[in-house]
Amino acid sequence: MRQSASAWLLLLAGIPASAGSAPAAAPTAHAAPAVGTTYYVDWERGSDRASGLSPEDAWKRAPGDTRASGVPAATRLGPGDRVLFRGGVAYRGTIISRARGTEAAPIVFDGSSWGPEPARFEGADPLADVRPCRSQRDCLGSPHWRHLVRARLPEGARWTDWIFDGETALVPAQWPAPPSLALAHRPEGFLAVAASAGAALRSGHVPVALPPEVAQAPGGAEPVLAMHVRPGQIGYSGPVTLAPDGIRFSPHRWLHWGFAPFDGENRVAIVNLPALVDRPGTFAISGRKRVAIAWPLARPADLRLGTGRQGFHLMSGGHVVITGFRFVGYAGGDTLSRHAATPIVQLNPLPGVRLAGNELKAIVALGRPARPEELASATPAPLVRHAAGWAGLGPADVAQRTAPAPGRPGPAQLAGVSALPESGTIRAMSEMASAR
Repeated sequence: MRQSASAWLLLLAGIPASAGSAPAAAPTAHAAPAVGTTYYVDWERGSDRASGLSPEDAWKRAPGDTRASGVPAATRLGPGDRVLFRGGVAYRGTIISRARGTEAAPIVFDGSSWGPEPARFEGADPLADVRPCRSQRDCLGSPHWRHLVRARLPEGARWTDWIFDGETALVPAQWPAPPSLALAHRPEGFLAVAASAGAALRSGHVPVALPPEVAQAPGGAEPVLAMHVRPGQIGYSGPVTLAPDGIRFSPHRWLHWGFAPFDGENRVAIVNLPALVDRPGTFAISGRKRVAIAWPLARPADLRLGTGRQGFHLMSGGHVVITGFRFVGYAGGDTLSRHAATPIVQLNPLPGVRLAGNELKAIVALGRPARPEELASATPAPLVRHAAGWAGLGPADVAQRTAPAPGRPGPAQLAGVSALPESGTIRAMSEMASAR
């Protein structure tokens, strides 16, 4: 066991593609090397005061976790070390990795070799005090309160966070209401602003007649303006002012992708308005009142809050394998940061990083839920974040073992990413309210 200073940073979480649950028992894809130590992590039953050297003496948090204490906080992983996570148990932390293995003896984070099902990394936490709304006032002024539930939010929650019902990402309430939730984040589900209104838009005004239920938002509402600023990318204003003559907002300090209107037609929408939580699978958040409301998909509602944490943040080092995990429910957080809720963050290309046998479900990135085709595509996708841009790991990446293009992972990083899901599996893995 090697000692080091404990890791830094805050919570955050997420990850990439692949299918299936491997049965438990001894690992086969990554046999134990001649060097290194095997450690055990069990979020439910473990303790950071334990040795971590056996299933009966497992840690709660892994080395590199931003909130680890005791032994795991002082443990520095080295070549051949393996960290096994108890199968079927949800891990709710962020692991900052600066560890360096070798090509012959990589460091392995393994979610499928201890227990009958994969270990889970969960980016959303269960909300407390979830109950049916008792009145319109109790439900942030929503006229649909009889169908809704409300939940108490933790300290620091804000409208940029995201609500899940179980393992399904819900959709922020939106005006104009799209024909279906599948169109909620697409340009055709947004309001068209003509090029002739471009000057008003750039000054912070969307000149549009708002219906009374939108213009007369109750005091608990925190509506914001969403706008398609690039293909597939949505920027968000801060809270807006609604009036019968339109929407007024600040064109400065836009979140996620910035304020970048097109020269021609633009597409905008109002989101996070309680009055618009009008169908199953929608929600709104009031950070000021620390209340979320949602029209759940089923009763009892299993509401969870995504606040932007990541699963693994690969800071430095290399020759690290992440295998056999199920990553669920990553969204929310500070949308000024494009790293928030990103499945795996890797700021610089690192040698020998391998991802294999992982499953991805209910991921929200690029300002909207990830679509199924993006989870298997080699085009920008919410799987791995590099400083030079998004790097989606898909079948084309695995097949193409030539020199990488700028901003793309090299062949060594793609090795082991062969267990990618077929299209039917992708649909199941990327389930979200918009698909219902």
